[in-house]
Amino acid sequence: MARWRRDVAYGARVLTSAQTIARGAELAIVPSAVPLATCSLWLAAVDVAYRRIEVAPCSDFVPESSSFRLRAVDALSVVDVWSALSSHVRECCVDVLGPCLAIDADQCWVRRQYAPDSAPPRHRPHTWHQDGALGFEFARSGDAAIPDDALLRVVTCWIALEPCGVDAPGLELVIDRVGRMLSPRQLADCAVEQRWPTSRRTQPALETGDALVFSGDVLHRTHVSPAMTQTRTSIELRCFRADAIPDRITRDEFVAVPSNI
Repeated sequence: MARWRRDVAYGARVLTSAQTIARGAELAIVPSAVPLATCSLWLAAVDVAYRRIEVAPCSDFVPESSSFRLRAVDALSVVDVWSALSSHVRECCVDVLGPCLAIDADQCWVRRQYAPDSAPPRHRPHTWHQDGALGFEFARSGDAAIPDDALLRVVTCWIALEPCGVDAPGLELVIDRVGRMLSPRQLADCAVEQRWPTSRRTQPALETGDALVFSGDVLHRTHVSPAMTQTRTSIELRCFRADAIPDRITRDEFVAVPSNI
């Protein structure tokens, strides 16, 4: 399975930073998307928030994934994170969504993934999923076919605050375009592995400040292996078209952001 750092191997081509790394899927790696000094400041603020939540859990914290909403971090807002991103990241978002952008503040997360031997008792890695399924009620749909328009038009900006993908958990992604929302049965490990062999999946090795930018149909999960020994902390933003907020998430808090800073 291919691993990438500053350049991305795809078939017979090598694509440089901030380019689409899979022509079938809207998926890009952006090296040095956030300055190292900024990542260090954010990580320190995140550590304070984790220590506070250990003492007094809050409604923004999800213990099963060791995640909390970005708003739980003092003095770090959605706009702060967006403003620190490189122009390459914003270009990737605009390429997919257009220039009128809004970030769903209720779906901006700080996430921490652990090496298997150091994970808290309730913690679990994320299984295969698509961010475009956000807010979809699979249980209510039962065995009915998922509507063609159920997949949300969204772009996730996933920022590594620590090196990940080798010694610390990272992400594993399918590099082919999926194009529609998958059912829980189709998201099972055995179904994904049968449909997308290892040659169609990737586990990018990221450095501090690198970012992954991908659209809502991109299938991904936590990449963690028994050999890993380190912890990974990341921040993710979810971007939408400001003039086309999907009906099923209209109750969320959205923050309009400029596409050029």
